[in-house]
Amino acid sequence: MNSEDEDDNPKPERLPIYRKGKEIFDMVIKIADLIPENDEYLNDIKACMLCDAALLSVKVAGAEAAELYDLKMENAAIIRKAARDLMVQVLALSIRTPMMTYPSSDLKKILKNKIL
Repeated sequence: MNSEDEDDNPKPERLPIYRKGKEIFDMVIKIADLIPENDEYLNDIKACMLCDAALLSVKVAGAEAAELYDLKMENAAIIRKAARDLMVQVLALSIRTPMMTYPSSDLKKILKNKIL
């Protein structure tokens, strides 16, 4: 490959939206580490949060690699849905664990700001 081909097809890791997805995933991992293992409901929320956060970067990479417009738009729709689902899960986590007593309240606020 020559340098022109590399410029036309950038690596997904260089895209700002990919890096933002990785930041969100890293933040979700920090929040997930604070969730106690003995609460089944919170662990279900944690599993969903980790899955949706992981989808953000993966689908950006898939959209970047896709040649067809339809595949790019399908990945964009999945990314949008994962981000919205993640927001709902952050809300559910906030409702289940009051902000005053839960140690990750600042992390939840930061995550919400990163997604928006």
